[in-house]
Amino acid sequence: MARYFIMDVKAGAGEGGMACGPVSGPIVVEVQLKDEAGQEFYVSLADVEGIANFFKTDMSTYEDQLDFDMDDEMIEMLDEHCLEAHEYKYIFQKKGSEWYDVYRYLIYLAHCYEDEAESYIQATKGCWMDEIRIPESEVEATCA
Repeated sequence: MARYFIMDVKAGAGEGGMACGPVSGPIVVEVQLKDEAGQEFYVSLADVEGIANFFKTDMSTYEDQLDFDMDDEMIEMLDEHCLEAHEYKYIFQKKGSEWYDVYRYLIYLAHCYEDEAESYIQATKGCWMDEIRIPESEVEATCA
């Protein structure tokens, strides 16, 4: 199984907008990772109305994902780099998959209190993903 070093993390919520009525903004968490070979990339979670959307990209898309009115080019690029897009219960059924710990990390940060997220980010930045303890999120607990 691959190892990933946590280089940087961003977390926040978008403002939302109007689709077929008012919708809440996405919750976005993005982690910049480096593998053992030194390759850097980003994995992000955009939680939109309770659906987990995970993306792996070569550049940060954090600000773009917070923007409710992102342009068609960015939407197309994210579609091409989508790892998963499911209800959370399906994500937690993939224990042992390559991205499972990364998903749990992002989900925890997306669904914990802001002050907890800030301290957890500071505690885990600069660590290998497989050497940290990822707390069970409320979402994970309800899906078990």
